[in-house]
Amino acid sequence: MKVSAVVATYNRREALRCCLTSLFNQDVPAESYEIIVVSDGCTDGTSEMLNSLRSLREFVVIEQENRGKAAAVNAAVNVASGEIILVLDDDLVCDRGMIAAHSAAHTNGVPALVFGRMRADLGQHPGVAERFMYENNERYYLRLETNSSPVWPDDAC
Repeated sequence: MKVSAVVATYNRREALRCCLTSLFNQDVPAESYEIIVVSDGCTDGTSEMLNSLRSLREFVVIEQENRGKAAAVNAAVNVASGEIILVLDDDLVCDRGMIAAHSAAHTNGVPALVFGRMRADLGQHPGVAERFMYENNERYYLRLETNSSPVWPDDAC
């Protein structure tokens, strides 16, 4: 079962580098998943950084004028060849077992929406809002590890 990991980005070159490095280092064979990156009008050197990573692993790059995240994700999905599509934010650092875990979650043939613990790259100088979101996510996932039952109203979404 092939997986397509889709990453849309806009001017987050260094966060994207961390995300892609984590995607390159999955514990499944490279041919079992593809990586598609959409550079949505980036002006911060993202194209050059992506070109520098091409020697590490084959991946698809789509460059388009800035049309927003939804349009960028749609552009990637339109070229994806996987049976499973993972839509990832450009600041996520993926666990080595992420692709394998998503593949395993879909083996019974029943359509499913699957999510797991997400860790964002805070960068060198995170702002107050960025740190708050990071710490909030960490508390949320720690709670889910001990009790996976939904809690109202915390898990309303």
